[in-house]
Amino acid sequence: MNKSLSMDGEKFVKGLTWRSGSALVFSIFIIQPIMIYFNLISNATLPLQVWITILLWTEMSRLLGSKLTRGELFILLTFQSMATWYALSFLNPIRNMYNSMSEPAVVLGIYKYIPDWWAPQGDSLREILKSSFVFFHPAWVKILSIMLVSIFLALCMDFILGYFLYTLFVKVERLPFPAAMAQAQTILTLSERPPDRMRALLLSALFGVIYNLVIKFLPFMLGSLLYGGMVAYTFALPVIDLTYLFDYILPGASLSFVTDIIFYISGLLLPLPIAIAQFIGAFAFYFVGTHLITRFNLWPTESQWVTGWDYLRLTERSLLYFYISIAIGLSFAALIMPIALNPKPIIRAFNMMKVPSKEVSEKKFSSVYLLLGAYLIAALSLIFLVWLLTNFLFPLWILIITVIGGSFFATYLATASLGITFTGFPNIPYLREMAIFFSGYDKRDIWFAPFSISTGGISIVQNLLQADICRVRHKEYFTTYILVVVLGLLSSFIFVTLFWYVSPIPSSAYPATITLWPVDALTWSRTQIWIWSGYLFRTNWMLLGFALGSVIYSFSHFILRLPYLLISMITGIFLGIVYSPIGIYIPYSSPIGISFAQLVGSIISSKIFARFLKDRWSVYCPLVVMGIFIGDGFMELLRAIIILIVRSSWLLPY
Repeated sequence: MNKSLSMDGEKFVKGLTWRSGSALVFSIFIIQPIMIYFNLISNATLPLQVWITILLWTEMSRLLGSKLTRGELFILLTFQSMATWYALSFLNPIRNMYNSMSEPAVVLGIYKYIPDWWAPQGDSLREILKSSFVFFHPAWVKILSIMLVSIFLALCMDFILGYFLYTLFVKVERLPFPAAMAQAQTILTLSERPPDRMRALLLSALFGVIYNLVIKFLPFMLGSLLYGGMVAYTFALPVIDLTYLFDYILPGASLSFVTDIIFYISGLLLPLPIAIAQFIGAFAFYFVGTHLITRFNLWPTESQWVTGWDYLRLTERSLLYFYISIAIGLSFAALIMPIALNPKPIIRAFNMMKVPSKEVSEKKFSSVYLLLGAYLIAALSLIFLVWLLTNFLFPLWILIITVIGGSFFATYLATASLGITFTGFPNIPYLREMAIFFSGYDKRDIWFAPFSISTGGISIVQNLLQADICRVRHKEYFTTYILVVVLGLLSSFIFVTLFWYVSPIPSSAYPATITLWPVDALTWSRTQIWIWSGYLFRTNWMLLGFALGSVIYSFSHFILRLPYLLISMITGIFLGIVYSPIGIYIPYSSPIGISFAQLVGSIISSKIFARFLKDRWSVYCPLVVMGIFIGDGFMELLRAIIILIVRSSWLLPY
């Protein structure tokens, strides 16, 4: 028996066992091909919640007379979803190949700039399109080698950045990380199974199932039947858009509310000041800001505001022409101002990393200098790879600042955001592209290089926090991480190759490649032109954003004593905004609506439930939130399976 003790004297538990390992292998080699096929027929991601598989394995183990431990459940929580992250890794090179030869890329002249280390060219391309085994052509050796090397180097950077920011935000700053804590509490509930907490979790899950069944699932099914079949891949509850009411009173102002209760439920976990700050950020941008842009006639000539614009168009256009630049400035302020005004947390984090970790009794944890050296080696290796691909012509100092400093900058802000909000914000908008544009480098090859801003450390911070709660060694977590990455990439290679063997892509056997990939190719090509032109990077708006961010942070730090107010506001700005794989930020819902929903949820939690249930609410709240998400997610998965079955029937000969 392992008698090593954790920091509070409690024994560590084994996480990676034959049972948790079997579950991971199941996800990698059974679920991954399903996800690949679902993407090929729908151009969407299979909505498989990790909690569905966790509950499946938990109940199977109980029936066999051996409960899963909290360590095993932690491994499932952390790596079940990650096991499927890499499902599309080897589909992406095929999409790159498709985009490079698409009609929009040819018409806009983009194909002339695409290097052969990004997508096959000329005779090699024609040979690949006629081959049965897509990746067995020599043209792929350089392309896939660059992809795999960049993944490995970024992974090393993520590990080290993640561990440092874990020390900073978990050990020093002690941020709450509401989403991660809710997941960890659910794991403890499933492993220990106290009756009152299990009851709260299961009843909440039942509510989520019933809610989705009545409000989402049945309307989707009935609507599809009325139109003669499954005509849609997604179903979203309507957004109440009141923007039209302000067309003549406050032209350009946007106001809308979401009707999906899931957005309100997530607010139950948020502290009230954070929820208020999120709403202020969204409202200031998309109601006040867009009105001022319209009133002072700042819209560009090609996109003049007219009456009738809904919240989606206002959000999309304001992001494209104004708010991306302003958000970049705000983000710089959110990083620079805390370090300039209060550098002590950073210093304490470095000092803590110099002390041997108490989690390991047999071995001393690597020193901060060794970690720093490893980070620099990985980062400089990635920099050298990118520099090599540009024939050593791209400014080296830009690469160093962006890869090393930019990765820290982006991961720092995103982790801080996730530490105090439920969703966080996706990433600093177009940080990589901005660095390339302002470098003055006039060739196009750099735009296709694996010149990445590494932000994978965000999830590592959360996972290390959950490992502490579940008493799992950090070393075991990192070992499992590497194992899952290797197997996930191997599985993606095997199954994408098999799908191509069945029918070369694009193909009518995979409907999305015929109907939706051309649309994505057009958007991708247009996005390249926009980014290359530098229109997204307006220096005046970035400086305005930095000035506003500096003022807001100084006021919140010195007067309100709320140092994370600015990050919360930036998070609110990006609620309902997603970064598309084709390289553009697009709204899928209303930032004002989602932030308002989370504000309502926070008010209900802090002013009603906490008052009547007192200390019990802090125990039940994470379980209620996760339970409803689990129930809703189960029904979403069921709907996706039905779509998968219906679309697959197209291949039948009758």
